[in-house]
Amino acid sequence: MSARFPVRRFSSLRATAPWAAVLALALTIVGALELLLPPLQLEAGQPAPIQVRRAPRIVPPPLAERVEDRSDLDAWRGEPVNPVAHADLLARQADRLERLPGWLAGNFVLFAAALLALSWYLRRFGRGLVRYTRTHFVVFGVLFLWLALFKVFLLFTPFSPYWFPLAAPSLIFGHQLGRRAGITITLFVALCAASFLEFDVALMTAVVFQGLIVGALVEARKRRRVSRLASVGVLAGVLSALVMGAAMFAGARAELAEAYRYVVQANPLAGAVGGGILAGVLAWWFAVPAGMALGIPSRGKLIDLQDVEHPLLRHVRERAPGSWEHSRAMANLAEAAAAHIGADGLLVRVGAYYHDYGKTIHPDFFIENILSEPGKEQPNPHKDLDPKDSSDHIVEHVSGGVARLRQQKLPEAVVEFAYTHHGTSVIEFFWGKCQETGNPHGYTREDFSYPGLRPQTRETGILMIVDAVEAASRTVQPPTREKFRKVVEHIVLSKLIQGQLDDSDLSLEDLHRIIDNLVDSLVHGRHERVKYPWQKGDQTIPPQAPQAAAAPATTPEPSRPARPAEPIAPPPAATPASPTTGPKPVVTPAAPATPAPPTAAPQAPPTAVPGTTGPKPVASASDTPTKPAFPSVPPAAEPAPPPGPSVPAAPAPAPSEPAAPKPPEPPDEAGGI
Repeated sequence: MSARFPVRRFSSLRATAPWAAVLALALTIVGALELLLPPLQLEAGQPAPIQVRRAPRIVPPPLAERVEDRSDLDAWRGEPVNPVAHADLLARQADRLERLPGWLAGNFVLFAAALLALSWYLRRFGRGLVRYTRTHFVVFGVLFLWLALFKVFLLFTPFSPYWFPLAAPSLIFGHQLGRRAGITITLFVALCAASFLEFDVALMTAVVFQGLIVGALVEARKRRRVSRLASVGVLAGVLSALVMGAAMFAGARAELAEAYRYVVQANPLAGAVGGGILAGVLAWWFAVPAGMALGIPSRGKLIDLQDVEHPLLRHVRERAPGSWEHSRAMANLAEAAAAHIGADGLLVRVGAYYHDYGKTIHPDFFIENILSEPGKEQPNPHKDLDPKDSSDHIVEHVSGGVARLRQQKLPEAVVEFAYTHHGTSVIEFFWGKCQETGNPHGYTREDFSYPGLRPQTRETGILMIVDAVEAASRTVQPPTREKFRKVVEHIVLSKLIQGQLDDSDLSLEDLHRIIDNLVDSLVHGRHERVKYPWQKGDQTIPPQAPQAAAAPATTPEPSRPARPAEPIAPPPAATPASPTTGPKPVVTPAAPATPAPPTAAPQAPPTAVPGTTGPKPVASASDTPTKPAFPSVPPAAEPAPPPGPSVPAAPAPAPSEPAAPKPPEPPDEAGGI
């Protein structure tokens, strides 16, 4: 199935060759600027319009009394040109003007070949952003701008060329695109910069050495710590100065004591250190703008997009709550896995939040949004649909989601998660269902494939793995480490077999570390806990207050036998209350008592004690054990006296419980059930 939406374009020879030719021509013109513009040419007896340097040399000239004699600048800008002292410079200028057409043609071929080689290498061996056409245009533009500034630096400043921060592009693109891209760009910069100085081998060696140090120390977007670029630049400058100093003194070209006496602005050793420091600082400042030009969103933008109150995320939460919870769980797993291998965890989290935005179009077609609560069951819309129609509705969450995210002006790096989290895989369920029905329409696997793109970065590759792992982990029972590892390894292996991770730049080491991190996260995230007492069902009830012992009989719990309890006989001293004294409190049942007459008022049955099998009827007080089985009852909770004609009409204390019970009934009928 062809893609239903535009994706990032991969670079190709057809796309980059014309731009490489244009850039090569521009670099050729910039390199011969002092020859093509007559106002910049030297004239005997006239002030020099530019700084003119002799043939390249590793060390400054020997010590001299004048600063001009101690520098590597042979014709100072603004100083008169001496026909005798500068005769060699005038002769060399005349020779270059005579050979100008051939010199321009040679430089053009050299620059064009270098640009095509750079583009081919990035396209062939690069991964992720390096392969996109937009990336090549940004790299070409930055290189041209930087080399043009270097030419201006040579023509109009009195400083040594080593002072110019030629390693800055290597630092910036090495940080954004990886080591291979940084080292390749370093080689191109070294070649072009040396050609501006008649192929100064010493300068080329210094720049290449700085680029190798940068490639060894800078990792592609290592947790986005841009400030680390400054320290890398300083270290690169110091080490390159040490190498240059070793070459200088090994060749007996100068003594160490004399090297420090050279003028600072023309000293290549000081220039190498200063150029490295400037390269690191500039890379620190311009890494974020360069990333935005490459399509990498800034940290502030990502932090704003991860806010759960963002309108788009609120829309997902309201329209597809099941998909939203799935995305949140994915975000936690994916961010931890990305941080574990040094990828951009914040970008992965934001991508996880928005990757299923297309499910808000038809949320009921996805199982996580179909309610299955008792009494609230929703019908499955796929039940009566053709498998191809069901597949189209599933695919729509990719194509429709990409279109809507682009309408909301989200960064392309975030939109990329939407059309790569399934890659080009097949919707196996509906493809299998189609085959079970005999495939009457003759569909192919491509008709049931997602129209997206395979993951092109480590971040999108991580999200593809986590998307499948999070869904599959919900079916793991019991949640043990062995079962989780089996599920995660199976998913990763299936993605590798299908070729979905071939372009993601994830190494085998990265995959092993991702598997271990996901297993740990799932084990700790799906942990079990001990049940609280109130979660153990009907076996435990809250403790009752002492007043409840005198309350009217209540229905025993279902787990106990429904056996009626006999009333408790009052002690001998408990006689009917007189009109003057009122009811007397019931004494503790530990004292001996005589059996109550049949006409005595019924007492409340004993309260059930947790952990017993049921209340035991007490026949008389003499059968009561020494330790009281029931607490003492306050006077206010005593039942009313037996009914009869002699019951006084005097007011009695207001009972805290309901009215007095009816006259006693046979024990088998008065159990209080």
